Amino acid sequence: MHPPLRVRLTTPARPRHGAALIFAMIALLIVSMIGGGILNLTVAQHRQAQQEQVRLQAEWLADAALERAAARLAQSADYTGETWHISAAALGGDAPGRVQIDVARRPDRPGLRALTIVASYPGESPQRARVEKQVFVQVEAAPEN
Repeated sequence: MHPPLRVRLTTPARPRHGAALIFAMIALLIVSMIGGGILNLTVAQHRQAQQEQVRLQAEWLADAALERAAARLAQSADYTGETWHISAAALGGDAPGRVQIDVARRPDRPGLRALTIVASYPGESPQRARVEKQVFVQVEAAPEN
């Protein structure tokens, strides 16, 4: 006769490595999602800083145009305005600026001029910043001889 067969079920001595792989993949996915979120935030902040820089340049151009118009009016009370094109080199950047200066007389007050300034930077770009200012300037009449 044959001896009886003994069957013994044993569990493996080592833990399964598949669980560690799944854990590693989940951890990598979480780290990638956090990294992507930080990257998106950084890109958005960079874009916002660029837009603020462009807006400030347009603001400075408008202020410079007010000074320019006041100086021209001091030279001649007949100054009616101009379109002022500022080169990129003059601005120290890579884009030009454009400013429209309009001077209007007030019929009720002959010595008063309304200055309307519209500054655009970058000048001809569809993605430009536009700043508009209006001030009133008293022009002294030239002495009559």
